[in-house]
Amino acid sequence: MNPSFRVLVFAAAAFLPSVPVQAEGLQPDWLQGRWCRDAGGMLTEETWMAPQGGETIGMSRTVKNDRMVGFEYVRIVNGAHGPMYVAQPNGGTAVSFMLTRRDETRLVFENPAHDFPQRIEYRRDGDRLLAEISGPGPDGDTVRVPFEYQLCGGRRPTS
Repeated sequence: MNPSFRVLVFAAAAFLPSVPVQAEGLQPDWLQGRWCRDAGGMLTEETWMAPQGGETIGMSRTVKNDRMVGFEYVRIVNGAHGPMYVAQPNGGTAVSFMLTRRDETRLVFENPAHDFPQRIEYRRDGDRLLAEISGPGPDGDTVRVPFEYQLCGGRRPTS
């Protein structure tokens, strides 16, 4: 993998939030709350509020060496064709992903027209939230980037 692309993938991935969804009565409480990830010297904290008013709101921040290096706003909304994950990395242009698969502990959102990622998946496994973003790399092969989050309650995780 091209080193510049690898940096871009990991930088983008650092801002990836957990995803609650509300659609057709499905409101998985397993995603609501505060999730943390400490990897590669970067601490990512994500907070998701309970669904209200037809949307679920989430936000995340990533800190490295006591300096915020990124943040993201995310909403889960009921779009014209079903639930959509709408991400705004660093407050920039919103990118939408359609919910394509779900069960009691798994959500998959996809946008084949987006450059990277094209697919975002979340799975609950006990006190862990497993996420993966994927899409085409510069050589056309699929690149998969996994993440593991822990429930962190009201405490800041330790390094």
